[in-house]
Order: sequence, then C-alpha cells, then structure tokens
Amino acid sequence: MDQCTESAARSPGVSGELGCKRLEQARVLVRAQALIDTGHSVRDAAKKLNAPRTTLQGWLAAKTPAESAADVFFNSPEGVEWLQRLVIAAHFMITLVAGGGVRRVCEFLTLSGLERFVASSYGIHQALNVALEEETARYAAQQQQRLSQGMAERTVAIGVDETFHPAICLVGMEPVSGYILAERYAE
Repeated sequence: MDQCTESAARSPGVSGELGCKRLEQARVLVRAQALIDTGHSVRDAAKKLNAPRTTLQGWLAAKTPAESAADVFFNSPEGVEWLQRLVIAAHFMITLVAGGGVRRVCEFLTLSGLERFVASSYGIHQALNVALEEETARYAAQQQQRLSQGMAERTVAIGVDETFHPAICLVGMEPVSGYILAERYAE
C-alpha cells in the first residue's frame, strides 16, 4: 500500500482526496511518458495503464516544457508526496502550534511560490485544517488513554486563567504541564 492509500485509510480527510488524485495523476504521467518515449501511442499507453485515453491526452497536453528543476520535481510523484508532507507540516505548525490560522498557511504558500503547485485558496485549506484538528484530537485522546494506564495517581495544583476567544472563557489548568482540566464560557 502506498503512502497516499495508507494515509487515506488512516485518516480520509487529512491526506485529501484531491492530493491523492494529483499523486496518482503524476504516477500515471510518468509511466505513460515512458511508454510513449519507447514508441507506444497514447492510445496504447492508456490501454496498458488502464486510464481513459482522452483523460491521458488532456494530462499530456497540459504538460508544458519544464521551465525549471522545480517544475520537474513538483510535478513528479516524489515532488507531489513532498508537497503533501510540507502542506501538512505547515498546517500543523502554523495553525495548531503557533495559532496563526488558515490564512497564514495560504500566505505562506503564496509567498514561497508554491501556489504554482499547491492550491492556496482559503476554502480548500479550511477543510484540510478541520480534518487535521479532528485527527490531532483523536490521536491526543488515544495517547491520553494509553499513557494514563501506567501513570501513578498524584495530587496536582490547578491554576485559574481566562481567555477571550470568542468570548470570555474561564480556564482551570495544571501549571506545570499546561494541561487544561476545565473550561467554561462566562459573562
């Protein structure tokens, strides 16, 4: 099972159906180009790869001569996989760790020039971020359950604080770990 299939099986929303389609397209294009370079027609290549002929023709027509090494790399299967990891890492660090929000991820992709290879619109990244947050919460609950089984009971102090997003929220947390034990919105 490849990385895209494994990721989709583990967490359908995080890897993204579109990312998997792009990865499969890149793989098919590499194999098709190899067949064409050895004298096969597009029709023969499509038949051998079990791909619709007109779809393959469209993909081949959309391929432009590479302008740079980046174009070659980011349109290869390895490049698409690397971009997928980079986008997930950017979402994790910018939105979950730094609290920067989805728009910062979109700006990062635009400023880095990666918008040529990765969609940088808010909508697609909002959906990805929701899936990443859900997967992170699921993993945290799983790890909390697993790790708490061998942990000895102990007394902890609770510190109180408040946050203001989107309204006043009272928080009770363990000060050493920063673990939030209770929270409630209040006036």
